[in-house]
Amino acid sequence: MTASRPAPALSDTLGAAGRVYRAAEVARRAAALPGQAPRPWGQGVDGCAELSYVVDAAGRVEPGTLTVRDGSTEALVEVLRRVLPAERYGPAEQPAGRPVRQLIEMVVLRRGRGVTISRDADLLPGHCPRPEV
Repeated sequence: MTASRPAPALSDTLGAAGRVYRAAEVARRAAALPGQAPRPWGQGVDGCAELSYVVDAAGRVEPGTLTVRDGSTEALVEVLRRVLPAERYGPAEQPAGRPVRQLIEMVVLRRGRGVTISRDADLLPGHCPRPEV
């Protein structure tokens, strides 16, 4: 059994890009923009992946922030590594409407033609079932 990788540490200091907030710390969460072309999300690849990444204040996935904590299927993980950087979001906002960076934590479960995506507070570590060895 492979151990899960820990979620990336959040910086509490203000740097060039600013602090990264968790979903519970923002007034409005980052959300995928409506009207985007549907992404394949692993069409034809069954499996599960627990991952996290940062959406910047402009609504784009920050390069180099995608971390896979657990993945039962390497093929699905590879698809997500290709698909997620193209996603566009309405950025997270603080109460005054100021856009901020947000850590997105999600589980993608792909079976047959269906895909289930759980984000943020819905997550529990070890959500992905491990394949029998």
